[in-house]
Amino acid sequence: GWRAGFLVMAALVGTIPPVVVWFLVRDRPADLGLAPYGGEALETTAPSAREGLGAAIRQPTLWTIGVAFFLASWPCYAATKHIILYLRDLGVAPVPAAGTLSEMLLFSTIGRLLFGVLWDASPPRAILLVDCVLLAAGALLLLAAENPVVRAIYPFVFGLGYGGLMPLIPLTVVAYFGRRTMGAVLGFCKLFYDAAAATAPLLTAYLYDRSGSYAFAFALNAVLPCLALALVVVALRPPAGQVDETRAAA
Repeated sequence: GWRAGFLVMAALVGTIPPVVVWFLVRDRPADLGLAPYGGEALETTAPSAREGLGAAIRQPTLWTIGVAFFLASWPCYAATKHIILYLRDLGVAPVPAAGTLSEMLLFSTIGRLLFGVLWDASPPRAILLVDCVLLAAGALLLLAAENPVVRAIYPFVFGLGYGGLMPLIPLTVVAYFGRRTMGAVLGFCKLFYDAAAATAPLLTAYLYDRSGSYAFAFALNAVLPCLALALVVVALRPPAGQVDETRAAA
């Protein structure tokens, strides 16, 4: 039964992870006698601890990144909650419709690993641009999802972008604002991401109820990541040169 299943999951989550964290996780590399990745040069790009979030909020870069995350995240959560119903409306059978979602989530797992590897070898802004391209292209492909060929391509393209966005959020924050205020700045950026996660499924459902079709809702889902891509191209400059130089030297 569901009740017993959730009790088992609660027991597992409430016992094993805390023990692992207590014995294995350390707060800082210095706790183990290690230097942070990139060494001291990376720290020179970070604002001082005294400035904190207040100084970051006064920078247009933080708002550009936050809005870009909002726009890019929107189709991720609209799709994961509504894609099966959307495909059913297009005449796709239940099993292939569910399979499209499963395949997209599978490729999102690969995307998390892939973009983490790419980050270690490429400029931060370039990696963010690639991810926005994948999300925009995938969302546009979904508009023609009645075509079986498009449905076969969509999970690969959009799934990689969806998965890649997960590690890029904290990594982008570190690249542009350093590690000293990462907690506060990342929390602020996550507000944009979580706002999209909370409102995209609800607004998509509302638009469907008002129009009787997913056409407008999924057209909106295709437009927003394109705006995110345009915003990153036009308004987001590369982070301070020391970050990339340090990474290249390492």
